[in-house]
Amino acid sequence: MNDQFFPELARRLKREGISTGPVEKDCLLVLADGQAAVLVMPRSTVAFNADVERCPEADSVYDLTFRLSREVYEYTEAMATAPPWNPAIISTAGTTTEPPSRTSPAA
Repeated sequence: MNDQFFPELARRLKREGISTGPVEKDCLLVLADGQAAVLVMPRSTVAFNADVERCPEADSVYDLTFRLSREVYEYTEAMATAPPWNPAIISTAGTTTEPPSRTSPAA
């Protein structure tokens, strides 16, 4: 797992209106009705918290967390393993700052 998975997942869940708690014992706590209803493990495994009674809101939070955790894990792993960006390798050959000509070449 990379260092960005839990922070990015928490950010995405917040954007969807779902609160998260702190990372405890290498698990992100996802809240439903103010309780840690869903647990997310480092490799995007999602599970219900056995200590919290399941309810429709918890089921909804689980479903969204499951989907987003897969997306975020794939994204953060790709970013962590991608080669560093180097603007010097981008070629500008064949580009011009002038707009193309509007006239046809003479025949």
